[in-house]
Amino acid sequence: MGRAGPASAKRAKEVGVLGASVPVLRLSNRASFKRWLGWDSCEPRRRRPVRKKPAPQKPTERGCRGPGAKETPAPLPWLLEALVEQARSQVWQPSPPAAPGRPDSDPTAPCGGPTVKALPPPSRGPGSPCRLVLVSCRLREVEVAGHKVLLVRSKMEFSAVGSKCTHAAASLSKGVLAGNRLRCPWHGACFNIRTGDIEEYPTLDCLPCFKVRVEDGKVFITAKKKDLESDRRLKAMSERCRSNENTMLLLGGGTAALVCAETLRQEGFTGRIIMVTKEKHVPYDRTQLSKAMDKTLESIYLRQQDFFEAHGVEVWTEKEVVSVDTQGQKAHFQDGAFQRYDQLLIATGSSPRQLQCPGSDLENVCSLQTPEDAKRILHLATGKRVVILGASFIGMEVAAFLSDKASTICVVGRGEFPFQAVLGPQVGGVAMKMLQNKRVKFYMKAEISELRGENRKVTEAVLASGETLPADVVVVGIGVTSNSGFLKDTSIALDRRGAILVDLFMQTNVPRVFAAGDVTSFPVTLFGGTTATIRHWQMAQAHGHIAALNMLKKQKALHTVPFFWTSLLGKSIRYAGYGKGYTDTVVKGNLEQLKFLVFYIKDDYVIAVASLNFDPMVSLVAEVMYSGRQISKAEAQSSDITWMKQA
Repeated sequence: MGRAGPASAKRAKEVGVLGASVPVLRLSNRASFKRWLGWDSCEPRRRRPVRKKPAPQKPTERGCRGPGAKETPAPLPWLLEALVEQARSQVWQPSPPAAPGRPDSDPTAPCGGPTVKALPPPSRGPGSPCRLVLVSCRLREVEVAGHKVLLVRSKMEFSAVGSKCTHAAASLSKGVLAGNRLRCPWHGACFNIRTGDIEEYPTLDCLPCFKVRVEDGKVFITAKKKDLESDRRLKAMSERCRSNENTMLLLGGGTAALVCAETLRQEGFTGRIIMVTKEKHVPYDRTQLSKAMDKTLESIYLRQQDFFEAHGVEVWTEKEVVSVDTQGQKAHFQDGAFQRYDQLLIATGSSPRQLQCPGSDLENVCSLQTPEDAKRILHLATGKRVVILGASFIGMEVAAFLSDKASTICVVGRGEFPFQAVLGPQVGGVAMKMLQNKRVKFYMKAEISELRGENRKVTEAVLASGETLPADVVVVGIGVTSNSGFLKDTSIALDRRGAILVDLFMQTNVPRVFAAGDVTSFPVTLFGGTTATIRHWQMAQAHGHIAALNMLKKQKALHTVPFFWTSLLGKSIRYAGYGKGYTDTVVKGNLEQLKFLVFYIKDDYVIAVASLNFDPMVSLVAEVMYSGRQISKAEAQSSDITWMKQA
């Protein structure tokens, strides 16, 4: 890294900040500019005849360059690993002319690390084989006073933000950049590179944002020490004003209600916010209950109790709603109390579907809903024989976590493969083989008919075929039902499965009543406008945010791409889109080698995508979908990758 001049150092010292410089270019010299960006090698040499073909060289990454800087070999990025061999066989097609004053490559195209640019060889026309040039990445981690910062180039401008996603600490230098929007390569959270603010979930905290300036061909990043030491930033919140008696009542203590409460404060609401939950805890990360059953309570809390106190959010725990009076604008609780509201959010989530068969009331037959459930299952299952009913996300994640702790594990599922309803037989088959390698046994196309026990404790599970499975513990993961029973005497519209019907503003058919999260059925506009219940962590947070804005009459419609992930044995399968009703798939990579990308096709267009060890492709496809551009089946099958740049 270069050093700032004496005047710059003195100025930094005077204002009490730390400054660091990255020598990258001289703006007065277009050739130097191109060298830093890696475009110098992309220019066809039209004035000099090509006498012989140069020997092939390994792609190099042209980074922050200054006097004496060296080119270091760059690891092949996701795009090259997956598609470079196919791309080599393509023919070059003329591209539209660049905009005046703009370099040949499109600086607004999505980028995850280095990108591939295909150019015609000098003096050759369409139909000739293309050559691939590795263009220097626009997302670069640099060090400022010993701390990593992400330096971003977008539309010929520079910005600097925190280098790690605030959700799960993924490196954002490997993310997807489209304009000013940066998407995390792991779970799809998005941030604005100019402000660091959240633009898409799942996450609660913004990125720290640092001042950038360019002087004498160098980029200077200036930051306060405390901002560098923190990897996250809480968006400013308004204070509670006691004279404001306007009350926002949030029924539910999950992530949708939490994001709603925070958004209300961030948007300037100073009235009363009450969050009501029947559980003992403040909001926690429910996704961890099946993925990491041994985590402590404190480690999965999304916010600590003092956070709510500091921001004037009342959290009523162990308080269950039993009815709502929409005319009188009151909610009634099990203990006989009631609370008046000005605006109501219903985010009561869902509950595990109960097993209906003889013996389902025996001891050690468990469902997973709370941290206490996770702790109990782990305790009962360690060193014991476990039968898991259900081969979807809860069942498979519990089986994976217990695979090295229980003495035996048997998974019973109705379909031919795990995850079949969502991920299909190909991905389901891969997941099944992963767990089979860990001694997990599968009984597919099977149903439970009876549980038997001794002294009121379960001892075996009986399948419909008559086969018996020894069991000390039975974990039931056969789906969920919406927590909407308390609305049966209201005029709030529900679908046939009990989900609350809402529009794109999270508004119900009743004025002043909104709903969010697992309990809702909403229009999925990016995928044909069909109404659906999508129980994703990311979706619940997006719902809570949109609901809060509309409770404040800010008229913001939901616009998001569903995104989720499942974790098995240290590996994550990522998924984006809405694949219900898909009729075909296109597979890239290798399923057996656990490195693949699967496109789900309906009516000749991609409606969803899943991957394993293929980051950040799911995030990139999600960004293309977010832009409204449809990906055809032919494009998914083709080695042509130009559609990836059209987010």
